[in-house]
Amino acid sequence: MSGRLELLVGLNRNGYAALMVAALLFIVVSVPQLIAQPPVTDRQKQLAVQAQSQLVNKDFGLAIETYNSLLAEVSDPRAKGEVLALIGEAYRYGGDLVNSLRYMEKAVVLLPNNSKVQSNLGLLYESQNDKVHARQAYEKALSIDSNNPLVLNNLAYLLTGDGGDLDLALSYARSAKEKLPEFVEISDTIGWIYLKKNLLTDAAYEFQLAASKAPGNAEYRYHFAMALNRQGKLKEATRECQAAMDDNPAETLKAQIISECAGQLSEKK
Repeated sequence: MSGRLELLVGLNRNGYAALMVAALLFIVVSVPQLIAQPPVTDRQKQLAVQAQSQLVNKDFGLAIETYNSLLAEVSDPRAKGEVLALIGEAYRYGGDLVNSLRYMEKAVVLLPNNSKVQSNLGLLYESQNDKVHARQAYEKALSIDSNNPLVLNNLAYLLTGDGGDLDLALSYARSAKEKLPEFVEISDTIGWIYLKKNLLTDAAYEFQLAASKAPGNAEYRYHFAMALNRQGKLKEATRECQAAMDDNPAETLKAQIISECAGQLSEKK
């Protein structure tokens, strides 16, 4: 999603609502939690603190090296799984989603009942457009923690594609919004579901809510324009499309906006 808490980059609408909430899904493991079974050696503590500091400083390559050193120091399977997940996280922050997925797949083998790892796995599968495995991972995460609003939102969006169950998607998204009422990403997900169900007034309401709470977000403006167009409110739709264009959208989104409003727009110079 175009607001995915602005930490996961390079992914747009076909994963939109799911990807907007990416940042909160990744595991943050403190030093006392990192090693699953005692004793925790001074060397392990040192490496864990060092790697986390490197992540904070955006030294992703160094963090990966340090986590690999830590991986060699632990023997407990759960601890290994946690370190593998952190390596995956470091790759993800560095923009290497392929290696991030590779390490998260290793982690989930050792941590099959960790909802956060399953959630992240679903997110990464979406980044590769592997919707089948993404849905399986999200559903597994939800079976472990049925109250996770981020997973509820992501799965809801995923169900809007390819003939998914829109009623189930709406149920998930509403549940997510009850838990995170201020997240505009979830409003956008709900609007998308309403649009798919041809409930245009409801869709327009949710998209307008998202656009008003996130001024400058071209994608929300574009979605609002879509709902307005389908209501026959062409003047209002063109206004929203123009506002979206004025926000300097990425080229792919720009083409979608121009198509939606049938060339009645000017590009911002």
